[in-house]
Amino acid sequence: MNYTEIYLIRHGETTWNVERRYQGHKDSPLSKVGIAQAKAIGERLSTREFAAIYASDLTRAYKTARQIAVPHKLDVIKDVRLRERKGGILEGLTTTEVEEQHPEIAAQMKGTWAADFAPPGAESAFVLQERSLPALMELAKKHMGERIAIVSHGGTMRVLLQHILGIPMDRPCPLAIGNTSLNIVRYGDFRDSSWRAITLGDMAHVQIKE
Repeated sequence: MNYTEIYLIRHGETTWNVERRYQGHKDSPLSKVGIAQAKAIGERLSTREFAAIYASDLTRAYKTARQIAVPHKLDVIKDVRLRERKGGILEGLTTTEVEEQHPEIAAQMKGTWAADFAPPGAESAFVLQERSLPALMELAKKHMGERIAIVSHGGTMRVLLQHILGIPMDRPCPLAIGNTSLNIVRYGDFRDSSWRAITLGDMAHVQIKE
């Protein structure tokens, strides 16, 4: 193939996802459901051929990536640029605790979308894209003609997909990115764009709870 095919995958569910805690750069372990999700995506992709598997260095992403890499006898290559958006003073707090301890920030977060908004010590969506997009572009060019997998985080994947889909950063990304959801994109010498989105938000490998 004359393009790079990239499987963008969010990590499995974590204990903090269940508790609705802001994770950011802090680590929280995969829940039992998250471990099952990681195994399910690993099994689903076991028959695909990958040149390399990349992941954020945070444990929840790395352990999910390991489930994909093991059947292919590949090592997971960690890249700190693929980390989740830094949450600053919100990291470790539940949504309820944010409303109680930082009501002004909670109000801003519920208001009009602003890509340049960042709580104290946190990254804005703009900064997150500036950090993660160079990693994606670097890997896309490095693996031309190959297929790779990248395991990252919901916030990081949103800003990357906004770039790929041509959604301006002054608009929120409308995509639902569930735990271990699969997004397949291609980078190459296309006539009208460098990117093609093939699959978005595919969760056929897990049972969705209503």
